[in-house]
Amino acid sequence: MEDSAIGHFLKAALAFASLIAMFWFLRRRVVGLEGVVIEGPPGPYAMISVNGEKWRAIAADGTHLRTGEKVTIVRVKGLQLAVVSRESPPGQAT
Repeated sequence: MEDSAIGHFLKAALAFASLIAMFWFLRRRVVGLEGVVIEGPPGPYAMISVNGEKWRAIAADGTHLRTGEKVTIVRVKGLQLAVVSRESPPGQAT
């Protein structure tokens, strides 16, 4: 027996709703957490470690992220995390 168009539509709608729920859960789960830059070329993009998980990240303010730098997650952009540094820029007193 073949699936009807309505059946296909309902499956697609369920998959889409599941995807939205996953992103909402992810956003609530990681925003505000701290991480550490573990690798990346000089620039605003890097890989970070958060609770033992590896994530792609971008500096929310466009600054360069450095290996070993502590960061805080401020928002989720798709499957990439926007972060801000928890450390003072070089040359600035803490």
